[in-house]
Amino acid sequence: MEKQEWELFLDRMLAQGEQIRAAGMPVRQDGYSVILVQLAEVSRLAQLHKFLLMQREEHLFISQPVAYQQGYLLVAGGGEALLGDLLVDWQMDFGEQYGAEVAMSIGGSHDLLDIYQSFREARMAGFFQLVTGKRTFVQNFNRMGLFTNLFRQSSAELTAFCQQTIGPLQEYDKAFNTRLIETLQALLEEDFNWTKTAARLFVHVNTLRYRYEKIQQILDMDESLAMRANLFAAVRTAEVLRALQMTQVSVLRPKKQERKDVIWHADKKAAVSF
Repeated sequence: MEKQEWELFLDRMLAQGEQIRAAGMPVRQDGYSVILVQLAEVSRLAQLHKFLLMQREEHLFISQPVAYQQGYLLVAGGGEALLGDLLVDWQMDFGEQYGAEVAMSIGGSHDLLDIYQSFREARMAGFFQLVTGKRTFVQNFNRMGLFTNLFRQSSAELTAFCQQTIGPLQEYDKAFNTRLIETLQALLEEDFNWTKTAARLFVHVNTLRYRYEKIQQILDMDESLAMRANLFAAVRTAEVLRALQMTQVSVLRPKKQERKDVIWHADKKAAVSF
């Protein structure tokens, strides 16, 4: 399978990192971050490319844009700390100029030898927002709260966490064709406001309370904040894991020539893909 332009670009950066290490030269401490800029309207790709080229003239620490999915990939040197505000400005300026929605995500800052890790994190940051149905945002992987550390885990570890936390409820829904996971998610997202949650689910408050009692029985859960935090993390993680099969990017690493599938989700609600 022939490599795509963005993959060749990252391979060159990886090779540069290997040359620097082989030469015994000092490694840049502030690292490099991958930026993914994606459009909902592919008809605006030409305008986005022109816009990014113009922005780069003023910010030479950012690479030229390389085609990726429904937008472009860039790499910034100097760490990701200041990129958030800059990308928010870019997002606003592009929207004002072209009337188009753009979504941006930033991977963590890494050495060139770990540039693919930053790429993976940028994808994860993008889909972390897309699973909620958002079409426009700027998301830094290192600004995702508890999910930053959580999503550094492998898919197997994430699956085990979900199974341990909400597995019995998932199995109950499957066995009895119920939607208790959806009820739990709504309660968590509405901060256990019974009236708002009932209205969101189009059920009576008494019906909602009955469902919650059933959830408590199945999960043997208490009312502690720690328990709610775990449940929120597990529900959100499970939502992402269910969508993992919807978008798949195959990365053929140089030298080892082993293809690794890096899978992440393209949400049905938003016509954006990371």
